[in-house]
Amino acid sequence: MSHCLSFPRLRTAALPLTLSLFGLAAACKEEPPSGTDTDGPVATVDLGSTDTPDLAVLGQQPFCSPSGWCWRNPLPQGNPLNGVYAAAPNRIWAVGERGLVLHYNGTAWVAQQSGTTEILNSIYGADAQNVWVAATGGVILKYNGHTWSQHPTGTTQQLNGIYGLGKTELWAVGTSGTILHSDGTTWTPVTSGTTNTLSGVWAADGDAVFVAAAL
Repeated sequence: MSHCLSFPRLRTAALPLTLSLFGLAAACKEEPPSGTDTDGPVATVDLGSTDTPDLAVLGQQPFCSPSGWCWRNPLPQGNPLNGVYAAAPNRIWAVGERGLVLHYNGTAWVAQQSGTTEILNSIYGADAQNVWVAATGGVILKYNGHTWSQHPTGTTQQLNGIYGLGKTELWAVGTSGTILHSDGTTWTPVTSGTTNTLSGVWAADGDAVFVAAAL
């Protein structure tokens, strides 16, 4: 059930964004296949599967972590995905659990090193050099076109949604009524007037910001 509240410069509406991929997971430690990007997420432990598919037969390349753990089932990976952003047909990102960041370069999806194992819940981009992710633990990540880095937020609340009006006007929302605003450099708290969980945010302009909340 959605909960609607009115705030100065802030109103609520339901705008869910989810992208999920589910499946049983198993991982085996092996040398990453040739040409595979190894800047991947931390892999899961081996679940002892006895019917692991043959990668050569399937013709799919698994995502591998820097330590050499590679997905075997399902392929190419099995972490749930929670958000997606596209700057161009060959500049697409998807984010999910265990710090998972996948990038599509127009030919294939490759894993990028996020620097965290938090659950990445939402992603927004102004362009290919300014991409932000909201995550659990109060974590916000930014991609500058080359690497991902963590930005201080001053909160440990779970962040569920992030949106912006370019690279200098950004909003993030989360549990306990948490709302953060950024000028692209510094994140500061904004009073929401509620302690309910805020699940998503969208803005038409700086005076019309909408947030989805739960009772």
